[in-house]
Amino acid sequence: MLDQVLSGITINESRYYAAKIIIHPTTLDTSKRLQEQQRQLKLRLEKAGRKFIVAGRVRGQDTKDANGNSVVVFKEKGVDVQIGVDMVSLAADGLVDIAILASSDSDLQPAIKELVRRGKEVIYLGFERGLNKGMTYTTTRTMTIRDSEVLAHYHP
Repeated sequence: MLDQVLSGITINESRYYAAKIIIHPTTLDTSKRLQEQQRQLKLRLEKAGRKFIVAGRVRGQDTKDANGNSVVVFKEKGVDVQIGVDMVSLAADGLVDIAILASSDSDLQPAIKELVRRGKEVIYLGFERGLNKGMTYTTTRTMTIRDSEVLAHYHP
C-alpha cells in the first residue's frame, strides 16, 4: 500500500520508532503480551528491511477515572524527541534530502521547521481521517492515505 502512496519517491532508509514497554505490576499479563507483540513487530519490520528504533518509554500511571475507581493509564514519552533529534542530525550531516514523516505529533514541528530552513523537503504522510492541520502547514508537502486504500489492503 505504501508503495502506491509513495509512488515515484525513492526511499533509501525506512525507520520505525517505538517506545519500550515497561511492565506495570497491576497489568502484568497485558504488559507481557504487549512486549511480545512489539518483539514480533520488530522482527517483521527488520525482516522487511526497516530499522526498528526503541526510544522513550511507555509507563503505566495509577490514577482515578471519572467515577473515582483506580485505573492504570499508559503514557508514551520520548519517541517524538528521538525522531526530532534524528531528523535534524541527519539533515545537518547531509544524509537526508527528503524526510517522509508518518506521524501526526505536532511536537515534531520545530524539527520540521529546521529541516525546511536547511532546504530539505519534509513530506507529511497522514491518514485521511486524522490529518493534523499544523503538520500540513509546517511540512513542504502532504500525502494522504485514503480510507479506501487502507480497506483495499485489510485482510481480517
